[in-house]
Amino acid sequence: MALTITNVTPSSGLTGGREFVLIEGTDFNIAVNTDGSAKMEVTFGTNVATRVRVRSATELDCLTPIHDQTESPVGVTVEDLVTLDTATLPTAFSFARPTIGGGTNSELWKVIEALVIEFKRQIMEEVVIGSSVDFDDNFASGLDIVKIAKVPALVLYGPQVRGSGGALQRSVEPWEYVGGGNYERNRPQDVCNLDFTIHGVSKSKIQITNMLKEVISFFRRNPVLTMLRDPSDVSKGTVDIDMRPEQPIDFSLVTRANPKDLQHFSGRFTLYGVPLGHDDVFDKVTGGDEATAVEINFVLEQTEPL
Repeated sequence: MALTITNVTPSSGLTGGREFVLIEGTDFNIAVNTDGSAKMEVTFGTNVATRVRVRSATELDCLTPIHDQTESPVGVTVEDLVTLDTATLPTAFSFARPTIGGGTNSELWKVIEALVIEFKRQIMEEVVIGSSVDFDDNFASGLDIVKIAKVPALVLYGPQVRGSGGALQRSVEPWEYVGGGNYERNRPQDVCNLDFTIHGVSKSKIQITNMLKEVISFFRRNPVLTMLRDPSDVSKGTVDIDMRPEQPIDFSLVTRANPKDLQHFSGRFTLYGVPLGHDDVFDKVTGGDEATAVEINFVLEQTEPL
């Protein structure tokens, strides 16, 4: 029987690579080298795949390489490194860059959106996200401000993303054998902490004081930020993001001279254990057996009690 490729699943992935791909065909070399690596090579166009694993004479899987979208779609080639036989399935795989402009489905944006919704729902309508908060047009003045439509207003500055040292920090290999011939995708997820600065702005000293009280009360009554796993499908349930402060809440009324004579306060808060990895962690694929299970390596650290 000759070496062939009959199917590549899935048929598309991101240019960043490390997408799990199942390749079906005939006459795959099931032998392995002394280090356990396969005696088969897979290329997407001219780029070599990684983590090639032969399940049987008719199935193998691998992780896609980093690739250039301009070369898409590309042929997928398998080569027997012993016999040097090759087989190619033309235009079998397409590469696409991740959606960045205007995309709202990332974990990071979903968390920010949920946070803004809760501030709007529980405190006030005018909530603004800015990369800076500035009370005047003189950027050299050191005053932080953003243009706001009306006052009073809350302005969120951030997030600053930093690594999590908590129990949720982990790095997981892409697939885990879960039994019954099924492999469950568990792609690497970076679990991070998001630091925000919040500013309250008002024309009234009494009003800004009351706003400060309401913001502090918000964090007292909301130890977690509850958000939908998928805003487009409520049936997938919710997930809680921890907002409990590690230290006492530290907010201060710091009113600087500014042309509009506005009062303001500033404070910082953190969302803990926010997953910033891939969204498609629940995909499954059928095939293989327990003897060829994917090894799962993980790091689990907890520096402080939850």
